[in-house]
Amino acid sequence: MVSPIIAITTAITGTIHSARASAWYWICNSPSGDALEANKRLWHNGRSVSLGGFFMDIRQLQFLCALADCQHFGRAAQQCNVTQPTLSMRLRQLEEELGLTLIRRGSRFEGLTLEGERLLPWARQSLRAFQGVQSEARVLKGQLTGTLRLGMVPLSAVNLAPLLKDMGEEAPEVSLQLSIQSAQALLDDVRSNRLDIVLTYLEDVEATGLQTLILIPSRFALLYHPQHFPQIAEATGRDLPLSWSQVLDYPLGLLTSQMRFRQRIEQCLHSSNLQVRPKIEVDSASLLMDYVRQGICCSVFPTGEMHRDPELRLREIDSALTPPTLVLACRNDDERENTRLFMQRAQSLLPLA
Repeated sequence: MVSPIIAITTAITGTIHSARASAWYWICNSPSGDALEANKRLWHNGRSVSLGGFFMDIRQLQFLCALADCQHFGRAAQQCNVTQPTLSMRLRQLEEELGLTLIRRGSRFEGLTLEGERLLPWARQSLRAFQGVQSEARVLKGQLTGTLRLGMVPLSAVNLAPLLKDMGEEAPEVSLQLSIQSAQALLDDVRSNRLDIVLTYLEDVEATGLQTLILIPSRFALLYHPQHFPQIAEATGRDLPLSWSQVLDYPLGLLTSQMRFRQRIEQCLHSSNLQVRPKIEVDSASLLMDYVRQGICCSVFPTGEMHRDPELRLREIDSALTPPTLVLACRNDDERENTRLFMQRAQSLLPLA
């Protein structure tokens, strides 16, 4: 069986000679300190590299990934629970070991060098492998711990509460982090291991190779408060959907035009030769619901379990187009038991197509 240290080292330094990989193996497995002294200088691309008595470890890779994510030395150190001098020192050691400058430094962090950008995906892959080893070890001991990082688009129309509750019962030691972001940000984050699972749009992940669960499509509906807008319940009869022209008769609060859900609404209106001038535009679905509760506006939401607010009502809209189809997606190479359990439970608890 190949040593995990060798696998990680080889992944990060794919251009390093096989002689160096062999030396790494001998050093890491030597019972004495003699190997360390004998191999303080190894070879990289035909030239020796001073290791200075230390070796690349997973914390250095974690620091590099955190710095790339946070774009700030102080915030990266805080995320990794170390002091800024410690983080800076360990990253300089990593650069010395590799014989490469990975970070552009000035009075502050200025970004990664070209070499740093080239090595970053390998660092993330090695970090995932390390986390996978930890996760599998916990499984073998009958434990599930750690953090499951979830991301979702605004107005996803899916009630995740039953699934999150089920995960809490199945794996009580697993903590959950939930963030709401744009579809593109979610795709970037799940690919780069900043998120484990995302609830996003099918059209964005179809060609990405991610593992997906496709959810049942929803429909557009007008969200309103019956006390503030009682006429909506009676318009065109209680059981018939509203037309888009009827929807425009009411003050509307909508997501900003950069959001995919808003863009689909615009497509629907354009197909009917209509235009909307929202009374309020925000980037938060929860804010929209608050404004609807207060009677400031109505809004266009997808039908679904998410919006079962006892104060509010949904009235379907007659539309040839539907909201973008949603999927639950994760990386195919994510073998962590937490991710596998969440996707497995989602198959029985979410409304899948």
